[in-house]
Amino acid sequence: MRLHPKVTIKLLITDKHENIVEQHIDVAFRAGDSLADSNLIARSYEELHIGYYASPKYLEKYGTPEKPEDLNHHIMAGFRTPDGDVEHVIPIGSNDSFLQTPPRITVNNITIMHSIAHNGEAIAVLVDETVEQEVADGSLVRLFKNTPPHKAYIWVVYSSRHRLNAVTRTFLDFLFEKREEGVSLKD
Repeated sequence: MRLHPKVTIKLLITDKHENIVEQHIDVAFRAGDSLADSNLIARSYEELHIGYYASPKYLEKYGTPEKPEDLNHHIMAGFRTPDGDVEHVIPIGSNDSFLQTPPRITVNNITIMHSIAHNGEAIAVLVDETVEQEVADGSLVRLFKNTPPHKAYIWVVYSSRHRLNAVTRTFLDFLFEKREEGVSLKD
């Protein structure tokens, strides 16, 4: 904003995959392993690492799962996608290994998912980079430390390069310059 004082930003936060062309959205950030084919341009911006987290309170009450398969005997928090599907197939380690475990608690908001784990209600699948402080202070415990984290990505999505206005093009250039400098979206 300091560099471009005439630019205005409208920030919309939603779990839905909006049609960015119909909704007149210039740039969207989407998370996932990959994105469905579309007429949009999707550029990988940041790699995320996914892990399994529980609070010491939960682990004291229900015990600590020793291996991923033990999650079938624990209370899992699951995520309900915007289209109504409940994710019950969760990644284990590498991107080729998955475990099917039906959640006992289902939410449609990652902040609530985080709170459920933090408050000791269930084990949750969370992004490692978003819980570093809680792991450091001991309020969350990463499970299966010997299992490498699952990888997902943040994608920058926009319409055709040919239809970008100067402001959007400048924003994208700025964004990717910052990425090259090592600036993360969480910064």
